[in-house]
Amino acid sequence: MADQIQSTTGEKERRERTARMHDLADEFKEKVSAAVEKLNTAISEFNNWIRKLNAVRVEKIKDNIVSLNHALGKYGNCKPIEAYVDESEKLQCEFPEEDYETLQDYLKEIDWTDDEVFWNTFFRTPIGMRVKTRNQNIQLAQNANSLQLMIEETVKELSLKKFTTDLETEICKIYIENVTFISETIRNVIVPEFRVVDAFFQAESIKDRVLVDHAEGDGNVEYPIATLLETKYEKHYQFVKNAFAFYVIACKIYDTPVLTKLLNHCVTETDQEKIQRENNILNIQAECVRNEAVLNG
Repeated sequence: MADQIQSTTGEKERRERTARMHDLADEFKEKVSAAVEKLNTAISEFNNWIRKLNAVRVEKIKDNIVSLNHALGKYGNCKPIEAYVDESEKLQCEFPEEDYETLQDYLKEIDWTDDEVFWNTFFRTPIGMRVKTRNQNIQLAQNANSLQLMIEETVKELSLKKFTTDLETEICKIYIENVTFISETIRNVIVPEFRVVDAFFQAESIKDRVLVDHAEGDGNVEYPIATLLETKYEKHYQFVKNAFAFYVIACKIYDTPVLTKLLNHCVTETDQEKIQRENNILNIQAECVRNEAVLNG
């Protein structure tokens, strides 16, 4: 009898749709929580690489630019060394508790107790009760569809953020390679070669003093690098010119959060390809420096 009344008034259908809403609420918590956890794992990995990048910038690049600033100051004006700025880490993603609490509040509203069903039926005509329940069933069906879409869209959005974060991590790795490569080129090629170029000008200065019979001069050495253009020593000029370019790059790496600025817009695989191309260009520039270096032949 009770089942027949529930079928007549639409209460049976209402209970089924209410149970469906509860199932969707559980699905929301389960799937969104899993997606948040995956995203946070990716964010942690990204942050680890950012910390490695910042360590390289602080520990290696600063020493490089100080050494280069000292070496290049003899040959021209160097831009001053600006204050260091960290590359930024990402904040962890949080489960959307407010949305979930709102959903739980809604479930409490649609959960009629047996007493509420009795009194609704008692004080309403069967037709009146059927209309009320039918209207709620229609609303429940619409809300179930909306909740299903919200679950799918939320999980999709979180998955997209994870994909982007993974891509940003790969870009960070390439950038670390670039920064490390620049640091090693400065330390192992450029700084040692400056000793050769400096020695060349020191020798020229001594020779000039001897030739004009002033061997006991004040000992000041000038470094007029531009005078070597179109001479057999032009190689020194080209080396110093390329060294200035590396100094500018190293300063930018140190005082500018280059990667953070790049990643502030929507990162795509094109950005990864761009960083890789820049890495190739750096290799070419470094090869030019090596070719101009006397110590490398």
